[in-house]
Amino acid sequence: AKVLLQQLIENCSDWVMRDITDDDDAARRRTIERCEKMIKNPRQINESLWSSLLEMLWKGDIHLGIRLRDVAKITANRSPIYGGDGVKRLGNNKWSSSAWQLYLNDEFGHENFVIFIDEKTILVLMKVGAGDVDELKAFIHAHILHRCIERGTDASHRILLRRSHKITECLFEKGKIGIDLHSILSHAGWDMSRLYLGFSPWRCEWTNKDD
Repeated sequence: AKVLLQQLIENCSDWVMRDITDDDDAARRRTIERCEKMIKNPRQINESLWSSLLEMLWKGDIHLGIRLRDVAKITANRSPIYGGDGVKRLGNNKWSSSAWQLYLNDEFGHENFVIFIDEKTILVLMKVGAGDVDELKAFIHAHILHRCIERGTDASHRILLRRSHKITECLFEKGKIGIDLHSILSHAGWDMSRLYLGFSPWRCEWTNKDD
């Protein structure tokens, strides 16, 4: 999957990094249009079974489908979601219940996943009821964010998280700017009912602000 989406991920990370204050709809639209043209059919992708297997077994810096208790271990000592400047805003190194609710509802209240940042590692928590589209969306968002951190920037993790989330949403919301990437991949000949993106079976549950 990463081979298929590599150019798309790089293209989206370019938009996130190009100007941290730039939120121009036209620039996003051009980025998404380029992404759509980058989609290839299965016959155009050459990836060995061995490399695919290694990709699934070796977590690297992106952990897909972590357990809630794993997040609790990290947030007990520091603030991995907001990055270095988040600790100052929260006022201490431990996450209060209100801090948890603020983050979950503010950035991911409408999603079936939550992304955490621990230094250069991306942690993805999946919600109960998450499906194939949610996994694909979380997978792409995590890789765009990781690529931005990997490239290096003075921007805070919080800003990178918001901007990478924004461009990812454009890939899954068909409209004036966005497209339906899941359907585009399906029409290109990919079997979207059998996505093997490396997620664990773990699912967690939390409430949104409207619940």
